[in-house]
Amino acid sequence: MLEEGYNRTGGGFFYVPSPLGERLMIPTKYLEELKTAPIDHVDFVATFIEMFEGKYTTMGSRSTLHPRVVKGQLNHHLAEIMPAVQQEIRDAFCDVFPTCVDWTPIPVVDSLTRIVARVSSCMFGGTELSRNKEWVESSISFAIDGFIAAQKLKGYPEFLKPIVARFIPEIQKIAGHYAAAEAAAIPLLEARRRTGEAAADLLFWMEKQAINEEHDLKFLASILLKFHEGKPTIQSSSPHYFRESCPPTIHPVIGIYDPSSHHYWYSNTGNYYG
Repeated sequence: MLEEGYNRTGGGFFYVPSPLGERLMIPTKYLEELKTAPIDHVDFVATFIEMFEGKYTTMGSRSTLHPRVVKGQLNHHLAEIMPAVQQEIRDAFCDVFPTCVDWTPIPVVDSLTRIVARVSSCMFGGTELSRNKEWVESSISFAIDGFIAAQKLKGYPEFLKPIVARFIPEIQKIAGHYAAAEAAAIPLLEARRRTGEAAADLLFWMEKQAINEEHDLKFLASILLKFHEGKPTIQSSSPHYFRESCPPTIHPVIGIYDPSSHHYWYSNTGNYYG
């Protein structure tokens, strides 16, 4: 649909249907202008909250703390944090991917999602977070539950959503994800406050850059979940990554995909198939 729109308009403006009505597709040449536009003209956060029913799923945040930290600290400390991140990538691949003697089936989407969750958690709070299984599971499930809940809510008129939301299982799970974030992050933050320990991770920088009510430990823990709202995008793009990364190899073995188990295949030569 998107490709057809681009072709018909020559890369210009066009509309696509959505559960919320028609959506305007804007050429990328206007991206910089939109990024710097005042919020009363272009409100990206409001659009995100609307799309993902943030009033009920809690997805989306108007807090400026994490954008400030990413822009002001993370970008300047990449060289400092990358060795630990690279080690976490290696460890996560070893833990998630099975031992490969011959052709071995692997659930590519689930595997990559877990690897990304661990690596991003390492950037947020070091190995204390990335090796915390309960936290990693919640960081994955929060985004998935929020996405599914939003899609379910789209089928109801606005006046019914406050009632219906109470009965959607995925929304009922969200409080548990926040509890897991607090259980993982608050002890770490409290220990750092006691000892004055410095760390090269986002949680430490958010603590230092926080202003007024942003210092609240539960608030800081909740921001960790906000960083994981993109997990459904990772899940949907993973198969495309494998198909595009090695097309000469993919096509001859595309029939090896097992639709009954949703497994892809991995060979001991290091090739991944999806």
